[in-house]
Amino acid sequence: MKNKIKYFQDTLAQEENSLYTRSVQLTIIKMSTESNTMEIAKTILGQIQYADRSALMAWGAQNFAAISESKEFQGGIAFQVNGLTHQGWIKVCLRWVDDYTIIFINKKREVVKTFEGAYCDMLVPVIDWIEGK
Repeated sequence: MKNKIKYFQDTLAQEENSLYTRSVQLTIIKMSTESNTMEIAKTILGQIQYADRSALMAWGAQNFAAISESKEFQGGIAFQVNGLTHQGWIKVCLRWVDDYTIIFINKKREVVKTFEGAYCDMLVPVIDWIEGK
């Protein structure tokens, strides 16, 4: 009888250990995805600021949000703008082929324009062009 109890205790301990290990692995995967998403968003902001330090301020950019990974995009950033000709949101999404899609959304949440195939050195000129600067 004691052998059976010992066997069940050992089996239970192994199952608890494997469940804990699996939980830790899932948490690590989730954390790495979240940090990758934030890293992409910070990189995009850095590229915009490197191209033109005052661009974000000129566009009235605020309410920044990281865009998580999807089938089409590795990630990106969305922010609200209050420019001369465009008021609403701008999404800058990094595609899997390593270029950007820039999506302009108005205050009614309708897509106004989409620019595909932009590279990092084109981000500021494209957004300026739509903003009417």
